[in-house]
Amino acid sequence: MTYEEFVQHAEAFARDHHEPGTLSLRHLQRLASGKPLGALRPATARLLERLLGEPIGALLAPPVSQAANGSEDSTAELRQLLDVARRVDHSTITLLHQQLDAIR
Repeated sequence: MTYEEFVQHAEAFARDHHEPGTLSLRHLQRLASGKPLGALRPATARLLERLLGEPIGALLAPPVSQAANGSEDSTAELRQLLDVARRVDHSTITLLHQQLDAIR
């Protein structure tokens, strides 16, 4: 979606949902560039939150690299799986013995 299309979409959303907030093309471009804007008008912040389904703090936060985020998630998941694997209960041992006996 281009900036112009997004602004039109935001205007239509505001009309359809009776939101008083507005978003100009220039303002959107400044938001997207990460240039400091000062405080957003509460009506504009609410419009963006409702439109995008995220709190304004998350929307204005610096972007997080997907590669770094995915790597951290994978590392945390691997550590969790290793912790679970360290704790093998008696029923698991019994099940493994039964499977081994069935294979023999």
